[in-house]
This record gives sequence, C-alpha cells and structure tokens, in this order.
Amino acid sequence: SWKWYSGSCGGTPVGTGSSIVVSPSANTIYFVRAEGTCNTTTCASTTVAVTSNATINLSGTNESCPASNDGAISTSLSGGISNIRYIKLTQNYINADAWQQVEEIQAFEVFTNNNVALSSNGASATASSFYQNNASYNASKVNDGITTGSNFWHSNSTNVGEWIMVDLGASKNIDYLRIFNREDCCWQRGQNMLLELFDTGNNLVYTSTVDLWGGVNGAHNIVVNVLDLTWSDSGTTLNRTGLDAGTYTLNYLDASGCSTSANKSITTTNTESSAPTSISGTNSICSGESTTLTVSGGSLGTGASWQWYSGSCGGTLVGTGVSVTVSPTSNTSYFVRAEGSCNTTGCAWAAIVVEPLPSTGDIVPD
Repeated sequence: SWKWYSGSCGGTPVGTGSSIVVSPSANTIYFVRAEGTCNTTTCASTTVAVTSNATINLSGTNESCPASNDGAISTSLSGGISNIRYIKLTQNYINADAWQQVEEIQAFEVFTNNNVALSSNGASATASSFYQNNASYNASKVNDGITTGSNFWHSNSTNVGEWIMVDLGASKNIDYLRIFNREDCCWQRGQNMLLELFDTGNNLVYTSTVDLWGGVNGAHNIVVNVLDLTWSDSGTTLNRTGLDAGTYTLNYLDASGCSTSANKSITTTNTESSAPTSISGTNSICSGESTTLTVSGGSLGTGASWQWYSGSCGGTLVGTGVSVTVSPTSNTSYFVRAEGSCNTTGCAWAAIVVEPLPSTGDIVPD
C-alpha cells in the first residue's frame, strides 16, 4: 500500500492510500512510498507551502485644498505571496530521458507589467548544472529575453532535482510568470516541474507543479498567475499620486487563494473661501468726508483675509479686513475679495459718489 510521511521518507506517518488530505501549519515536505510483502520503494516527495496572511499598509498625504488633486498613498506589502526575489524550477519528471530544459522565465510586475526577470533589468540566473559545461546551454539563457530558436538552458543530467533559479535582484510583487519550454524538440521533458517562489529572506512562500509541455510538440509557454492587486477606483499604480479626497481600497488575491484588502481615506487639509455678496456703507459723501465700507456675505477659508481695492477687482490695494474707511476725492468704485491658501474669490463692489461742496459766492451788503 501507499504510505505517507512528513519530515522524511519513513518519518512521521500521516496517512495511507493513493491520496491524503493534509492541513500543515507551516511549510512541510510530504513523502510517499509503496510498502509491501516483497519490498519497500524509495519515496517521492512534495513540499506544501503554507502562505502566511498578507498585510497591506497604506500611508497617505492628504489633499491640500478642495479639488487640488494632490493627495498621495504609499503602499507596502508583507506576507502572502509578496516581495518575491527567487523563482526556482526543479525537475520532478522521472525518466531516462528527463533532461531539464527551459527556454525563458519571465516575471511581470504588478501594475507596471515590466518583465523584472530580464538580465537587462538586473536579474541573474543560476542552475544546478548545464549541459557538458557548454556555455551555449548555461543558466543565463532563461532570462536573456530570447524566447525562440535553440536558446535554452539544458541540465547536465537526467536526475530528479536538477534546478534553474532566477534571482530578481530585489523584492518584487509579481503579477504573473510566463515560462517557455524548449521549442525545437524533446518537449515532454518539461511535463513535471516543481515551481517554487521565495521571498527576500529565502523563505518559501509558494509552490506548485507546472507542466511546460502540455502535450504541445512545438513552441509552448504557460502562464502562472501569482498576485492580483486592484484598486477600487481602477488606479494603475501601486503607489498613488494626484488624488482627490475620498476613500481608496486596495484588494489583494494571490495564487494560494488568500485574499485581503485595505482602505485609506484621503481628506482635505485646508478650506476654500466663498465670495462676498455685497458691500454695505454710505454710498454718497461730500467732498472731504470719509465713509466706512463693510463686506457682507461670503466666508474666509484657510489663511484667507479680505482684501480691498479701488479702480478694479485686484487693482489698487486700499486696505484689508472686514471694513475699510476711505476718503475719495472723486467718484470711485471699491472692490473686496477673499484671498487665501486655497483660492481667491470673485469681488463684490460698490460705487462711492463724491458730491462737491456748494459755492458761497460774494457777500454784498444791502
């Protein structure tokens, strides 16, 4: 019968039969072998990676003024299948012809869709071996950007456990992988490979068996979805700028089926002023007199004050504050508006008429 173990081949028994259901609390290697009257076989093994809960941290800068659209959100992720650095493929196909061969490994970053696995983007590749130590088949072939022709990495043995690994050079949040099988022959060799993803601390965060062959005898590639990040408002970058006030939600779903979300509210720091509606005061004075004008209606926003002008709105400054006292020598129009951090309003205005003094003439005695 088939006997299953954890920890090592023949280690802790966990079940019997052709399949078992397990619920590990941490990354665990499981082994299975046949045990019977005549013999006990060697084990096959697989690793079950337990993906930790993802955490999304959103920090923000509020919008300075209404409709200024200068709010911002900075995003950081931890746990889950985030911050990937190493992508590893290991040969699990047991066959006398089971050379491992991979044409190209591509890794596309969330939102940017940049292939961060390219050597030209700072990534590098290493392998357990390469065919006859011939540089034409070395590890660098899997991330040189060439996906056609006889341009592939080839292992130097048919042993189970031959591997190829791409180091992205830094942590990346990967949307999906695209992996290319050798296209000129021997396609079936790619039918049983172990895909493993490791974070910057070299911790295994995801594992899956992938089939590069898929029954296709020719050029073939597969897509492995890793991480889906979406903003509720259809934002197109992980870190956001140019934001209006509101609540923004980032949704997370990874290849293990784990999901979470986080919200960030952007508020408005400063307020706008509203325009005055009129000016009160005496509108007709005699020459040499003065009148006090007072603003009516409107409101002052952040850092704002009432500014008074003569001649035109924004013309000659004559004073500040709720009221001004003026002594025009001729008919004059006065204007007032609010000027502050967020906006300058339109003006209210009033015309002051200056009446001339009556002439006394000559006094003639009777």
